[in-house]
Amino acid sequence: MTTVTAADVATVLGSYDAIAERDLEGILARVAADAVLETRLETYSGREALERYYHEAFQTGFSTAQEALIVLDDRVVGLSELRLQGHGAGMSSDQLVAEIWTMVDGLATHMRVMGRDEALETLDLADRVARVRQLIDGYDAFNRGDFDTVMAAMAPDVELNRGEVSMETSTVAGIDQVRKYLEPDIFASQHAEVIRVVDADRRVMVETSVEIRGAGSGIELSTPGFTVWTLRAGKATHADFFQTREAAPAFLLEAEEEN
Repeated sequence: MTTVTAADVATVLGSYDAIAERDLEGILARVAADAVLETRLETYSGREALERYYHEAFQTGFSTAQEALIVLDDRVVGLSELRLQGHGAGMSSDQLVAEIWTMVDGLATHMRVMGRDEALETLDLADRVARVRQLIDGYDAFNRGDFDTVMAAMAPDVELNRGEVSMETSTVAGIDQVRKYLEPDIFASQHAEVIRVVDADRRVMVETSVEIRGAGSGIELSTPGFTVWTLRAGKATHADFFQTREAAPAFLLEAEEEN
């Protein structure tokens, strides 16, 4: 049974947002008073040390592009592209890294930065990363209109639960009806750019930026999307849509907490 909670996942996601926005207060608000950050060359202990680390890092061009989270039983692993310019972490160019988060009561207590290949081998994450890539490939297929490939990843009894994001019938059931729903109808074009994937094993959340253009009106709309996919034997059996990211983590981990 996983000990990682929805609050823990929300904290890690919020931390990456704060880092991207260079929001030092937002970063520190999500770590414990005695939190430890372990980089390749140095270790920083306590909020004051972390404040100095991030302040100096931001001054030297530090940034990170967060790609995916993988939820383990007792930790969260972030996969990112880390960009540093001669900072104390020992890297001076773009690096693919894994950041291992240990959480207690919704706060980060220990963060360790590792090279991605080393982390995937140490934590045996190759299959989980392959599934993340498969999901991203499925969205790429959707964007280019390759619905045969999209539907091949779904179970025959797949269901889409549109919930509060739709004013129409909330559930679309069966692979034929799901395909009909996904294919363009009133839209001349539709594109879902994957922002981040959160893999919690039985369920996976995909955060997207969705852009659509009306077939007749030509009106263009852009909106965030949050979809939690439930998986069985490598196939999608359910997709649940949420209007906000805040609503998704509890549902994402529900299947794990039931075990």
